[in-house]
Amino acid sequence: METRSKRIAKNTLFLYIRTFIMMIVGLYTSRVVLNALGIEDYGVYNVIGGVVGLFGFINSSMSRSTQRFLNFELGKKENADINKVFSNSIIIHSTIAIVILILSETIGLWFVINKLVIPANQVSAALVIYQCTILSALLMIIGVPLTSLIIAYEKMNIFAYFSMVDVLLKLCVAFLITYISNDRLEIYAYLLLTVQAASFLIYLVYCKKHFPNIRLTLKFNPRLFKQMFSFTSWTLIGELAYIGFTQGINILLNLFFGPIINTSRAISVQVQNAVKQFAGGFQTAMNPQIVKSYSNHDQEYLNKLIFEGSRISFFLVFIFSVPFFLETNLILTLWLKVVPEYCSSFVRLILLISIIDAMITPLIIAASATGNIRNYQIVLGSLLLTIVPLSYIFLKLGYNPTSVLYVHLFVTLVTLFVRLYFAKKLNGIDIKKYFNNVIIKSFVAVFPAFIIICLLHYYLFENLNAFARLGMTVLYMMILALTFLIWGLNASERNFVLSKLQHYRKSLL
Repeated sequence: METRSKRIAKNTLFLYIRTFIMMIVGLYTSRVVLNALGIEDYGVYNVIGGVVGLFGFINSSMSRSTQRFLNFELGKKENADINKVFSNSIIIHSTIAIVILILSETIGLWFVINKLVIPANQVSAALVIYQCTILSALLMIIGVPLTSLIIAYEKMNIFAYFSMVDVLLKLCVAFLITYISNDRLEIYAYLLLTVQAASFLIYLVYCKKHFPNIRLTLKFNPRLFKQMFSFTSWTLIGELAYIGFTQGINILLNLFFGPIINTSRAISVQVQNAVKQFAGGFQTAMNPQIVKSYSNHDQEYLNKLIFEGSRISFFLVFIFSVPFFLETNLILTLWLKVVPEYCSSFVRLILLISIIDAMITPLIIAASATGNIRNYQIVLGSLLLTIVPLSYIFLKLGYNPTSVLYVHLFVTLVTLFVRLYFAKKLNGIDIKKYFNNVIIKSFVAVFPAFIIICLLHYYLFENLNAFARLGMTVLYMMILALTFLIWGLNASERNFVLSKLQHYRKSLL
């Protein structure tokens, strides 16, 4: 168990280096692109990308399926079946790419031309963006088995390096378009397509060179295909729901308020992704161990991973959300210069949702590890799909754009309790212990301190200058980290964290 914990810690370190660089570069890239394109064009780009994302739910399902089967086979040490899983996943993803291409060039193209609200002078640019986005999506789909292979073998340092190369290339693209006076939208789309193609080639070359035991064969395995397809067909429900309430919300906002409000939504998602990455690195390192523990029938370690993963993921997203909760307008102004309408409200609400999502992610991975997900996906998918029609009702009644996120927050809270029910049924998790060890312990560890911090910040330090106020938020994060270390972790977890911090400190000296 200690060796596995060390592996998680080591992989997490690599992923957090990746996360930090990607967050800084990604946020700065958004600023550069927003200023280069303008609020309206930026909104156009994001809503067009959202349409293609509607078809990408199929790929998301297969991505999770591929990682699950690869991790499961690695847990059993049956290397022969790894080749079969990888080869079948390539065949399936290629087929999916063809299906998505057909749907995108028929139904999707019709929807873009006839239904989306796009300024008349940007219709031609929108079509170029659409076609480039489709090609990028196809490359990403075919490349999923390659990234899944790297993650399954827990080569997180390589995954981190390649991700950083990708984000740095996108930063270069952002700077390039600032020097272009005409057709910025089209050129931006072409350049991002080039980056996606380069990323695909990098993963392909690495996997071919460093996994010589993994050989691609075009031999179709009906038995394995049936297993993967059965798993995927139910996962599709959950992924459809996810895409439905993310990209579907984008389309609803576009239909009711136009592309400018899509910019506010896109910026809030950028902040969400940046903050979630701090938990994502930890979760990515932990997920293979969850699946492998289930495969090995190691129930004790599985429970430990779920409890610790939920608690630590909650804290990581919460603590990095603190500056945005306290100084949303200030941060957005310093970052973007011009803050679109409703952007601040979008950011606060979406971060609340992200905190809950982070807590339940280990439960999702544990449920997927069982492979018995039919009822799980039907119930959860049905709940999540209600977000779009409920949002439509509120918007139709005349409520402002933030109403869609209030709906999202409410449904997310409901799904937390439903996921706990299935965690007990599928993984043998004691709900009472989960409440005591995760939810209650997490909230007691940080919320009393956070309330005190809010009172101090708004009543004692409101007259400080901007940079002093931001500096205070860093101090608050350190205080919350200390409170979580003391009250949010048990003795063994705390000793492990402290020993790792000491080890990393010595390595830097």
